[in-house]
Amino acid sequence: MLLGTLLMSLAVMVGTCLCIIPGLWLGGLLVFMPLLIMDRNLGPIEAFNVCLETLKPHAWSLFALNFVGGLIAGAGAMLCGVGALFTYPIYFAILGLAYNNFFPAADQYGYGSQIGVEPPRY
Repeated sequence: MLLGTLLMSLAVMVGTCLCIIPGLWLGGLLVFMPLLIMDRNLGPIEAFNVCLETLKPHAWSLFALNFVGGLIAGAGAMLCGVGALFTYPIYFAILGLAYNNFFPAADQYGYGSQIGVEPPRY
């Protein structure tokens, strides 16, 4: 996880130094890299490649989503920190829902079949 975050930060920093626009594009492109490392047990290079392959057409919209979510979270943090109790969960819920849209769970109920949990029978 540490190496993945370091790789993501380094890529965004180099992109920003190249003329700001590539850094913004990479920021949107790699927004789900830590989640892929945790959720799918990928290595940092694998998660980087999956983000590049999967999210390339959606990089600008994901940047906008991350930017607006960050504005919401930042506004809550500016309210003496108390607002952050309400706005940070909204920000992480936005990212989580977007992640589920791009990388759905293995089964339709969202239960992890790798841990032996059976989906409910209706």
